[in-house]
Amino acid sequence: MAKRLITAPAKAKFIQIREEYLAICNGDPCAAALLHWLERWASWRAEIGQDAWRGPLTRAEVSMELLGTFTVYRIGRAISMLVKCGYVDVMQGVRHAYDRKQMLRINVEVVQEAIDAWFRIVEDANSQNAKCENEESKMRIRIMEDANSQNAKCENEESKMRIRIMEDANSQNAKCGSASSTLEDQSLESEFSDQKEDQKAAAEHARERAEAAAAADSITDKMRESFDQPHPRPLSQGRGEFFKAGTLGAPSTTPPSSGRPPLRDEAVTVYERNFSKAGEAVRRGIAAAVARYGESVVIGKIEQAARKGAKSWAYVEAMLADVQGAWNAGADATDPPVKGDGKRYITGKYADMLEW
Repeated sequence: MAKRLITAPAKAKFIQIREEYLAICNGDPCAAALLHWLERWASWRAEIGQDAWRGPLTRAEVSMELLGTFTVYRIGRAISMLVKCGYVDVMQGVRHAYDRKQMLRINVEVVQEAIDAWFRIVEDANSQNAKCENEESKMRIRIMEDANSQNAKCENEESKMRIRIMEDANSQNAKCGSASSTLEDQSLESEFSDQKEDQKAAAEHARERAEAAAAADSITDKMRESFDQPHPRPLSQGRGEFFKAGTLGAPSTTPPSSGRPPLRDEAVTVYERNFSKAGEAVRRGIAAAVARYGESVVIGKIEQAARKGAKSWAYVEAMLADVQGAWNAGADATDPPVKGDGKRYITGKYADMLEW
């Protein structure tokens, strides 16, 4: 064992878990630590000419000898496993029949046979791995050699193919050189005929552009005459009927204009006076509502919500949604809700009994 770098007391306790003990104990660290503890005890007792029995000790005392690393239950299970494997001998009731303390002794011969068997298995596995590695290396060498030979064959075929392609290209170039001289003569003859065709095409294009400009001018004159004619608004229709008669074939979702731009700042001021300071999200919601429903409608719903004890902008948005439904139904958004219409705000069997 190598010399320690840190000086410790001479009689300081320690535990060791060796690889061979861990292997023969099926990976149980408590059983491996117990075997090493009993081995050191038997070695010291053999030097002074005494037997290797250790004890009598309780399981709690054995746990303290192992520095409390393992619980009493774990110690008992490890001792039972060691006794079952034959690694440790146990003697109980030494002092009297009801004594629960145990005497422990390592069975050196059985432990040594188990370690030898494990070591042979490890050596066989290592030799098998070495054989596999040798076979794998040989296989890799053969694969590399085959690949190199295939690459050499491919390179030879590729070089031959390049030579044939170059020869064919040279022959084609020679043929093309003789044909190009003939084409040059023919192109000079056809150049004059092409110039005449281009002149005819340019004249035809100029005529088509003139006809298109004249047609566009006539369409513009007709549109100006139609815009100059009066187009009165059907005043006999109500607000709901007016929106239903839109030219797009669907009810309009925008209220009639009041003739002035929406005063978003005024709606925000009314909201902050009745509720609380409006954040950025609330300001954006108020601006969108004003653009959609109009300033007067939004301010009226804010004041109505404040009278009902509302605390947030979400309540006002719900009321504005009812305004949109009223517009779609053809009613006036400024009309107060009548009896039986309370379900726009609440539901239940008592909704129609509320007075507005």
